[in-house]
Amino acid sequence: MGAPLIDVVLLLAVTAHLASGATASWHHGLAALYIGFSVSYGHRMVAWADTRFAHRFAGGAVPVKAVGWQYAKQCWADVARTLAAALIATGIIAGITWWVGDPVRTEALTGWHGVLGIIVVIEFIWALSYSVWPRKSPVSPADVGGDGTGLRRREPPAPPTEALKNRHS
Repeated sequence: MGAPLIDVVLLLAVTAHLASGATASWHHGLAALYIGFSVSYGHRMVAWADTRFAHRFAGGAVPVKAVGWQYAKQCWADVARTLAAALIATGIIAGITWWVGDPVRTEALTGWHGVLGIIVVIEFIWALSYSVWPRKSPVSPADVGGDGTGLRRREPPAPPTEALKNRHS
């Protein structure tokens, strides 16, 4: 409930600071980036933290790690969220730049467009990599050898049954 209020207060503070004659710095661009990601990822991050807190301190269920195509699907959803965050941040930067009306004072803000593009490209590559090479299920401790090699144990072959022994006699 408090996160949207913090976003609005931050946006108003940045805009007021720049409108009062200040020159934009990278901090102002970071504020726009923060707001974009807070809007796009806020609900998901809070749910993620709630699940882990409930598990750790309130006897909640063990958080489930997605694997395989389920994880790749989550990665592609993150691409959409990251793109939305970048678009929101770009809109905030454009709005503040227009409001201030001085391209020289807001030059540091417009430099963030390239950073936002790089972030989206990295997220896209991340999702693509997990689509090509899906995340594998973790190996359970029962499957791992005790010698520290991480190799799965092989079960010895089953002994022949009595019927097979008698058949060959």
